[in-house]
Amino acid sequence: YFFKIYWFFKNHNDIKNAMAVMERAEKNLPMDAGIKVALGDLYYQQGILYKALEKYDHALLLEPGNKRALKMMKKINP
Repeated sequence: YFFKIYWFFKNHNDIKNAMAVMERAEKNLPMDAGIKVALGDLYYQQGILYKALEKYDHALLLEPGNKRALKMMKKINP
């Protein structure tokens, strides 16, 4: 259910609340690669690239074949 709320805020350009939802999701589901990727995307959107890379890297540790995380890692570090 976290993603439903996350998408609502993201679609309304409410990054602050989208971050809050996904940070709570990460605390509740620390082994979910999708949540890490969503947080990475939010950090990327804000230009906080080192945090984005950290989240994408963690997502890849949990799910090595995650296409979105791999794509974004290459995009940030060509």
